[in-house]
Amino acid sequence: MAFSELTSRTVRLYDNWIKDADPRVEDWLLMSSPLPQTIILGLYVYFVTSLGPKLMENRKPYELKKAMITYNFSIVLFSVYMCYEFVMSGWGTGYSFRCEIVDYSQSPSALRMARTCWLYYFSKFIELLDTIFFVLRKKNSQVTFLHVFHHTIMPWTWWFGVKFAAGGLGTFHAFLNTAVHVVMYSYYGLSALGPAFQKYLWWKKYLTSLQLWNETVELFRTRMPLRKHRCRFKSYDRCFTAAEAVDWLHELLRCSQNFGPEVTRKQTVQLLKKFLKNHVIEDIKGKWGQEDFEDNRHLYRFPPSSPLKPYPKKPAYQKDVIKFPEWNDPPQSTSQENIPVRPVVMNSEMWYKRHSIAIGEVPACRLVYRRQLTEANVEEIWKSMTLSYLQKVLGLDSLEEVLDIKLVNSKFIIHNVYSVSKQGVVILDDKSKELPHWVLSAMKCLANWPNCSDLKQPMYLGFEKDVFKTIADYYGHLKEPLLTFHLFDAFVSVLGLLQKEKMAIEAFQICCLLLPPENRRKLQLLMRMMARICLNKEMPSLCDGFGTRTLMVQTFSRCILCSKDEVDLDELLAVRLVTFLMDNYQEILKVPLALQTSIEERVAHLRRVQIKYPGADMDITLSAPSFCRQISPEEFEYQRAYGSQEPLAALLEEVITDAKLSSKEKKKKLKQFQKSYPEVYQERFPTPESEALLFPEKPKPKPQLLMWALKNPFQPFQRTRSFRM
Repeated sequence: MAFSELTSRTVRLYDNWIKDADPRVEDWLLMSSPLPQTIILGLYVYFVTSLGPKLMENRKPYELKKAMITYNFSIVLFSVYMCYEFVMSGWGTGYSFRCEIVDYSQSPSALRMARTCWLYYFSKFIELLDTIFFVLRKKNSQVTFLHVFHHTIMPWTWWFGVKFAAGGLGTFHAFLNTAVHVVMYSYYGLSALGPAFQKYLWWKKYLTSLQLWNETVELFRTRMPLRKHRCRFKSYDRCFTAAEAVDWLHELLRCSQNFGPEVTRKQTVQLLKKFLKNHVIEDIKGKWGQEDFEDNRHLYRFPPSSPLKPYPKKPAYQKDVIKFPEWNDPPQSTSQENIPVRPVVMNSEMWYKRHSIAIGEVPACRLVYRRQLTEANVEEIWKSMTLSYLQKVLGLDSLEEVLDIKLVNSKFIIHNVYSVSKQGVVILDDKSKELPHWVLSAMKCLANWPNCSDLKQPMYLGFEKDVFKTIADYYGHLKEPLLTFHLFDAFVSVLGLLQKEKMAIEAFQICCLLLPPENRRKLQLLMRMMARICLNKEMPSLCDGFGTRTLMVQTFSRCILCSKDEVDLDELLAVRLVTFLMDNYQEILKVPLALQTSIEERVAHLRRVQIKYPGADMDITLSAPSFCRQISPEEFEYQRAYGSQEPLAALLEEVITDAKLSSKEKKKKLKQFQKSYPEVYQERFPTPESEALLFPEKPKPKPQLLMWALKNPFQPFQRTRSFRM
């Protein structure tokens, strides 16, 4: 009885509540009842949190590049259309930004606004694909509680908005949201198109810098621990010391994926100086506006109001009863001097404090830039991370025993990853290194037997054996095996992992990336042919004494793997390796997506916007892995005795040969050098004469002819015979 009474009461409440709904939207899709959208959103939450991750647990992530490009630009076009409708149905044709009530009439403008609100509500269901794409691409780190909650609650709230208030001031939020989606999904679409369209994302750094600033300020204001401190016999509540702020903010920036562990303590102090200047924090006495923040025990606190504009102060509450004037009281004279007038003109310092953020001071507090990676830097990253990944899979402390790192070509790795066809076969830039046409035709013939359509000559009895012998002769006369001599030890070391098939396949994938592209292509075509011949039941016997599978392994094992020294050749190892390759060639000769993704994310991280403060140190350049070479005791003694003097001698020569220095400055620097390093100076100038040659004496100028040097300077001019005609 109690349950039925509760049910009937709930139904009555729902009926009374739904009577106030907008009758115009009753027959629209999903608007008759909240039950259909509840089912859809429940299935969405179940899929993205439970079912989807379980289905993708043992599967590789889907690429979905074309689908995501189409989806992102479709959302952009849809958002542009909704923005246009919001403008034309109200916000551009008379809506007030202060207060606008809902128009429930049947007028064209009111119906147009209601339809636009329903379009915005329906777009929230389309945007559920964001999370589904994350699950299918195994980007589980993006599926956060906030993300799922946002996409679940938005359709719910807007169902009530469309059902009861389809219009009015509440649509301004939807209008702004669609405008933001135009920018956001345009960025997503251009990013999905690849590096060729990165030039159209020039505005990304400004948007990212604004987001990083807002996020950092918000996290600092909401999470910074506040407690009671004492200073000079006085206690202050809800404050923090400068050292505590530096410690906490430094740890926050280091753990953030937007900044990383490269952030130094000095950079954190620079950021806190900007916080103090822009009134994000203030001195315990309320002082701010200057960059005088230091890493010490000085006390700071958060301002009680917004750093942009203080809240208006309410007048103090007066308990005294207002005294009404009496008729007998004389009228009070009001003079212009007693009227309080707020000064209109502010001094420059106050104006700068109030408008510093608005005029762009905050973006200038840090320089946002992109790390310029050269082609050599990218190649070195690919090489080092690939070798590190191989070392990790093999479980070795070093690759020196199985691989000569100097012989690994990073260009081969990049080519084998990106220059591939739809079937995964490597595409060669140099066509002269391709397989000969007659060999390729013979391999196609056996791989597609008996449907070899491109074969023009008639076939005879034993034709397939001759074709197979032709292919075997070509591969048998190669100068080097397909897996190359210098990678022999690396491939053999993987054979120890055959008990763990998944790890062995992963190790073989990485080793095959190190091959030259022409070798990898020949290996791919050969393994495909061998596998198809073994699985082809219509293929006649190619050898009377062996089975087809055994024949393939025995024939091609030597041309696939062998040692440079015949003594080290182990036929059993080659047979085991080729057998494993035949069984798993489709997985082994694929590009390892995990490795490719990690390297691409690393390169993208180095190119990502970063923070640089005025006066901070320069970037840490990419450091290539270095290896120490053992030296003899004689070399060590020589370096200890003369190693430090050679750079000093070179420095002394630079000072001597520097033509920009004046003689006075050069003498001063040489005197300092002689005082600091007398031995090096004595070796360069053993005698005073050698030092004097560096500064030759300048010839003294002749004295000018003075007037009083003449005997009779004012003697009258006398004509001589030389002036006569």
